Amino acid sequence: MKRPRKAALYALIALLATALVYLVLRLSPTAAVDTAAVILPTPAAEADTSPGGTAATQNRVISVTPETVQAAIGMLSRAGSYSRMIIAETFWTGGSAVRNINVSVSGDSTRLTISDSRGVKNVLISEGMMWIWYPDSGSVYTGPADGSAADEYQSLLTYEDLLQLDSKSITDAGYMDYNGESCIYAEYTSGELGYVSRFWVSVKSGLLMGSETRDGDELVYRMISSVPDISTPDEGVFQPPKY
Repeated sequence: MKRPRKAALYALIALLATALVYLVLRLSPTAAVDTAAVILPTPAAEADTSPGGTAATQNRVISVTPETVQAAIGMLSRAGSYSRMIIAETFWTGGSAVRNINVSVSGDSTRLTISDSRGVKNVLISEGMMWIWYPDSGSVYTGPADGSAADEYQSLLTYEDLLQLDSKSITDAGYMDYNGESCIYAEYTSGELGYVSRFWVSVKSGLLMGSETRDGDELVYRMISSVPDISTPDEGVFQPPKY
């Protein structure tokens, strides 16, 4: 009769330890933490779902450093359905441009309303096809869309590309609170010109919350996201236009 009590006690200690780590992360300031750790969900196939399994055995604690950030990012997945607003800016000598992008996603369907100095453009990407139309036009462009089209029209850095980098290109990484979300942060150099890119990925939703690219001290690109609404948008949002 003593062994079951000990097992229960160990499980309770493990659960309390997991909760303590979570609270430390949530209460950390908006700054990088040198010894930060992120609790990420273990894939279902690997989780301990036995009767004696506990929350502690169904989570992994990963310290986010330049050496481990690729593993941490590799365990995240983007939310399947959400809505949010993105501001994407590009900068050059003597000027800049800004795009406001209203984003709705459900499964493999993405609906974008893009506003910039040229006006408003609607983009729907679904089931390998793309529709583009303008509010004041009676015509619509239809054509094939590849897997990167949604990110490209949102002017997003595809942070999954970090997984393909030589780890020596990653110069900094950690855990941060960014724009109201608990995020994994990473910085890396890329290209012949040695641009430095930084991004913040939400641990909760797996979505890119912010990113920037610099050429030396000069900012050339910046993206900021609102806190996503992780719910399924109305199906009517993803209906192709009828012209």
